[in-house]
Amino acid sequence: MSAVVVSRAFRSVLVAACVVFLAGTATAGLVTRTYDFPQPVVKLVDGYHSVAMDGVWSYGAPGEPVLPVAAARLLLPPGERVRDVRVVPGEAVVLGAGYLVEPGQPQYPLSFVGPIVEFGPDYAASGRSSYPGRLNDDAAVGIFRGHGIANVALHPVEYRPSDGSLSWYPTMTVEITTEPDPSVMDAARRGVRRDEGTVERIRALIDNAGADPAYSLLGRETKARRLLDPAPA
Repeated sequence: MSAVVVSRAFRSVLVAACVVFLAGTATAGLVTRTYDFPQPVVKLVDGYHSVAMDGVWSYGAPGEPVLPVAAARLLLPPGERVRDVRVVPGEAVVLGAGYLVEPGQPQYPLSFVGPIVEFGPDYAASGRSSYPGRLNDDAAVGIFRGHGIANVALHPVEYRPSDGSLSWYPTMTVEITTEPDPSVMDAARRGVRRDEGTVERIRALIDNAGADPAYSLLGRETKARRLLDPAPA
């Protein structure tokens, strides 16, 4: 047997070993992280109560109360997609009642010349018992250089217009259930990069930086495949 044949056989074994290892890590199926939130600060501004939380931005659709919204940014296992998102809150803390939270307003460009519409706090007319009425939004998944990142909006403050009460969750645990997806794995293999700049950028974009070494293995497996078959994938 020639040296070339032996070399190719060794590369095949290496690639197979990488694939088997990746298949084992991809079946974990759960990405979780707990977030802590400071107590909101409520201030009376121009007749409305403003609710702010340190390190968290606030948002309210036009006519809906403006409340803090946090972002969970979690790296997914290589080749997996989101199947389900579950948020487990800590015990709610009631801040008080009788608040009239400021309503969100439409955003207009500087060049806008039409009439400006201002929304009032007609929360009772909506028939909703609380705002935002949910602990989290659906996950929005993005890909950065082969790395799948799930972004989940969290709502740590709840407002009840019937009595004007505000409640806050000091902690929220995000649980993302994942499942293998061949198309996602194929895209990851084609696009994954693990150079120093990419690794630093990825770790700045996510909250679970300890999860990214799995992509290093994927990068080595992809490199081994290219050595075995240098033709473009």
